[in-house]
Amino acid sequence: MPRVGGGGGMVRLVGFDEFRRGLNDAGDGWGRALRAVNRSIADGVASRARGMTENAQQAKASGAIVGAAESRAAKIAVRNSPPFAQGAFFGALQYPQFPAWVGNSWEVGGSGGPYAVNPAIRDSMQDIIDGYGDAFEAAASRAFPTGAPSRRSAFFEGTGSF
Repeated sequence: MPRVGGGGGMVRLVGFDEFRRGLNDAGDGWGRALRAVNRSIADGVASRARGMTENAQQAKASGAIVGAAESRAAKIAVRNSPPFAQGAFFGALQYPQFPAWVGNSWEVGGSGGPYAVNPAIRDSMQDIIDGYGDAFEAAASRAFPTGAPSRRSAFFEGTGSF
C-alpha cells in the first residue's frame, strides 16, 4: 500500500496497487498514463526541492535533484553529478565541508531526511494528494464524459492519455 508522508501527516492510498494493476491490464496506454502522472508529480516536487536549498553548496548541486517515475511510484533522486551532490543533500559524518548526516531512519515527508528534498515533499503534500485526485478524476471522466474533472493540484497538468 503506497504511503505519502510520515508521522501524523501520512496518507495511505488504500487500493492504489490494485487500481494500478487494473489500469495496466486494461490496455489502451493506461500504464503509460499513470507513469506520466507520477512523472508530473515527481518533477513538481523536485523543482520545489531545487528552490529550497539552504546554502551555496546545495544551490550549486541543485541540478542533481531530479524527478523519476514508473507506473507504481513517483520518485525524487539525488544524482552523483556534481560529485559533491550526495554530501550536500544527505550530509556526512567525517567530511566537515558537508552538513550533518541525515541518518538512515527518517521517513519520507517527515522530519529530518535529505536537506531540501524532504522539506519539499512535506510542503508539497497537499499538491501530491490533489494531483492523484485530479488524475483519478481525469481517468473517470472517460467513463463519465458529462462530468468535467476539477483541477486542484499544482502538479497535475492532464498529462498522459486520459
